[in-house]
Amino acid sequence: MQGSELQQFIIDKLEDSKAQDIIALDVRGKSSVTDYMIICTGTSNRHLMSVADNLVDDCREAGLQPLGIEGQGVSDWIVVDLGEAMVHVMQEDSRRMYELEKTLELSLKLQLIAVGTKMPDWIQTGFMDYLNRFPKDMPLELIEIPAGKRGKNADIKRILEKEGEQMLAAVGKGNRIVTLDIPGARWDTPKLAEQLDRWKLDGRNVSLLIGGPEGLAPACKAAAEQSWSLSPLTMPHPLVRVVVAESLYRAWSITTNHPYHRE
Repeated sequence: MQGSELQQFIIDKLEDSKAQDIIALDVRGKSSVTDYMIICTGTSNRHLMSVADNLVDDCREAGLQPLGIEGQGVSDWIVVDLGEAMVHVMQEDSRRMYELEKTLELSLKLQLIAVGTKMPDWIQTGFMDYLNRFPKDMPLELIEIPAGKRGKNADIKRILEKEGEQMLAAVGKGNRIVTLDIPGARWDTPKLAEQLDRWKLDGRNVSLLIGGPEGLAPACKAAAEQSWSLSPLTMPHPLVRVVVAESLYRAWSITTNHPYHRE
């Protein structure tokens, strides 16, 4: 089952579960992740779960295996990834707030929230070189958090807590939080390009958090939906922002067939 047949199958099953305001968006040529984005509204969290669970069961009975399900149990927004189609089951307030239908434009704002100011010139030059390359439909914004004063008798735990509080306060409303942390997922460039497309389809902007010399506060790690590991190697934290900017730009170039990236 593919294409318009799959799309109609999903719509029929959503209607059977009393989902409301169902729309289907054709995003072929605009996303490397999926061909169709289907959005519907549920009347309550319980209804959302029922709609999503029924859809998953119906798909499996039809021989379709979902690639992933996000948001079950605690969310007012559940995403069922069927590969060729991405289904968003949302509460009315969330749908109105995020205006997911506008993701047909597939724009995405990236926030890089990093501990540390007054970077060395070579860091500043390298980072700004990539920052200025980002397109208008996927801008990168840098927010610097002042590092706590570290001395011989410094209370590192409290310093991390304060830095974490400031970082989380800087996160844009509704943004997906992604931490930069060694234990995180290790995406190669094609996988990162897939992540960019998934983030676009998610309908939310993304805040990437880079900690200071001792890393990130526990509160930041707890708030994160995803964690990204650049390398098993330990890097100077100022260098991480340059590597992140270059990696994101390179991933973007893959999604748009820009010649910057070459295999």
